[in-house]
Amino acid sequence: MKLVFQLLLIPVFLISCSSSKKVSHDDVMASAPEWVRKTPNDPQYYHGIGAAAKSAQMDFREKARQNALSDIAGNISVNISSSSVLSQFEFDNKFSSYYRDNIKLSTKNYLEGYEMVENWETPDRYWVYYRLSKAEYERIKRERIQTAISKSLGDYREAEKSISAGNSTEAIYNQIKAIEKIKDFLGEDLQTDIAGKGQSYTSRLFADLTATLQNIRIVYPGNSIEVKRGQKPENESLNAAVENKENTHLTGVPVIITYSFSPGKRDELVSDANGTIRIKTGILHSKRTTENISAVVNFEKMVRETTSDPVVRKLLSNIKAMEFVLPVNIIPSVFYVDAGNPGTLREIEALLTGDGFTIASDRAGAGFILSLEATTTKGSERNGKFSAGLIADFMVKDKNGQMIFNQHITDVTGLGTSYEDASTDAYTALISKIRISVYPAMYRVIFKD
Repeated sequence: MKLVFQLLLIPVFLISCSSSKKVSHDDVMASAPEWVRKTPNDPQYYHGIGAAAKSAQMDFREKARQNALSDIAGNISVNISSSSVLSQFEFDNKFSSYYRDNIKLSTKNYLEGYEMVENWETPDRYWVYYRLSKAEYERIKRERIQTAISKSLGDYREAEKSISAGNSTEAIYNQIKAIEKIKDFLGEDLQTDIAGKGQSYTSRLFADLTATLQNIRIVYPGNSIEVKRGQKPENESLNAAVENKENTHLTGVPVIITYSFSPGKRDELVSDANGTIRIKTGILHSKRTTENISAVVNFEKMVRETTSDPVVRKLLSNIKAMEFVLPVNIIPSVFYVDAGNPGTLREIEALLTGDGFTIASDRAGAGFILSLEATTTKGSERNGKFSAGLIADFMVKDKNGQMIFNQHITDVTGLGTSYEDASTDAYTALISKIRISVYPAMYRVIFKD
């Protein structure tokens, strides 16, 4: 019995020993170096503490190092100088915050000159402490700025050559590249020497890019065009020249064309070898007397084709190209209507004027002659109710007498208390048919795109 009791005590003793050996987290951290428990506060350095759980599935030392460098990068403040391009061009605070966040994310990729001070570990975790001299960081930053400006100036000089040669398109592409190469320092007051004169480099870049873009003009063949409603312009396409203020035609310029009379329609064109774009308006169905065609250089596309950097793209979206507007005077087509029956005459004229067409008082002044020839026939009679049938020809000819629309109508009937009433009812039914199906069909045939 004594032996059994002793055997029962063994597990209790083992559990007691095991519990006494467990060390709490607080106990572990009590023996940790001061830098693990509290980030150092030496003002001459940026400090970064990184930690990682020990795992066979990853390099925990490298993970901790990366975390420490991220900590250093996060402690480096991104200031926007009051004399920088971001302030001079009055970009909104939302963009300034966006710029700061992106620069902070990219800072880690350019960290140099940092040193590992110490590391410390427990059985399941690893800590490392890195620091970066603020003076060293500023020195390296100055070197990076000078390298970036030097590379950017190469593109800037190429842009100057393109402008001198009258190639505004190529100049814009080079100016965008020049801005991209200094994107990490747009918040700085970058001073450089251009043509023997010290000046803000970024401000000069943006000013030159804006000037080059606004130097491009889209020149229409006239001050306005006239188009008959429901028709195309006399010329199938309208040729416009893309040129600079020196009248040099520019090739390869992307242009966006929009039409006030066709909401949602947007044509993206590129000037050809002759510096020309061909604008096709299609048929104008507008009921207004004046519309317009608008053309603007597709600067957004030029930016997309030159840089994939989101900061540069967002920044350059603040620069707008000039809009060039061509007024379109719409001349209403003129119809002469010969319908015989007063009711159908009024209905047809109302439909035409509702679509912006003009009604002529005689055939000589009309571009279209619309004729409606209709006759009624007696139908059956039953229990005092009479029916009448109606057949009609709805025809439209042009001013030269050429038939351009003809619909034979046979499926119209009317009812009434007499044949006369039934005939009147048949004409009423004819009016409904013209409104619902015949007139729309005529419109589509004559004025189809």
